[in-house]
This record gives sequence, structure tokens and C-alpha cells, in this order.
Amino acid sequence: MFKHIIVAVDDSADSYKAAEMGLQLAKVFTSTVTFTYVVTEDYIKTVIKDTAVMRKAGDPFDSMLLDEARTEQTGNEVFSKIIKMAKKQAHPYIDTKVLNGNPSAELVNEICTGDYDLAIVGRQGASKAQKSIIGDVVEPVIRLCTIPTLIVSK
Repeated sequence: MFKHIIVAVDDSADSYKAAEMGLQLAKVFTSTVTFTYVVTEDYIKTVIKDTAVMRKAGDPFDSMLLDEARTEQTGNEVFSKIIKMAKKQAHPYIDTKVLNGNPSAELVNEICTGDYDLAIVGRQGASKAQKSIIGDVVEPVIRLCTIPTLIVSK
């Protein structure tokens, strides 16, 4: 039924629950699951600006901040946790993908143009601004994508 599942991930609780659900469904349907993380350009710009300010002030920890931002923004920590989950479930068919830009636009484009049968997204992302019932990334995904979409909440 579902040969290829895409799961949008970030560092939120809902995202990890979505990843867990994706792995469970992939195991049932013997599917490939692709975990996708979006690097936001605004975040990188903010980190670079903060690093420049710290350098001017002579703060020795600026390189640590930049390294931490790079790690977070490439999804390494998120992917590492998900790969550990996959190993526990002995799931051999996983893939990771990093996109750059606006999270909702990039995910909609990837889901609509990719060869996916199911999209799984967390109800709320890592952003702490929870102003609505569903997150700003989820709404365009369910409105614009034509494949079945599962919204997961912790």
C-alpha cells in the first residue's frame, strides 16, 4: 500500500512521534522511509550575526556556538536519534534528506514532486510559537499535497 513514506522531522516531540509512526508503518508495509529536515536560512543568518557580535566582544565561545548551530541545522542530531530508533526496530530501508529554505515551501515541493505514497508530519514543529491548532508548516502540506498525509501529535 505504501512503498515510500516521507517524514518531516525537526527537534520537536511531535516530530519524533511522527518518526516513530513512520518507522512502524514502514515495517508493516515493508516501505522505504525518507526522513527530511529543512535548514532555515533565517536561522543561519541569525547565528552568523550572533557569532560576529561575540567575536567583536572577544568572547572565546563563538566557534562553539557556530559549530552547535551547524550541527543543529544540518539535522545531524535529529537524524542520529531517528537512526537509533530505526536500529532498535531493525528497519533496513531508511534514507535522510536535508533541504534548504522555507520549511513549508520546501516540504510541499518535495512531497509533491517526489515519489512518495504517504507523508507524515508532526502537528507542531520545534518553534515554540504555538498560536494555532496545527503548525505553520503542516497547514500548507495538508492543503497543497495530494498524497495521504498523517498528522501526528505527541
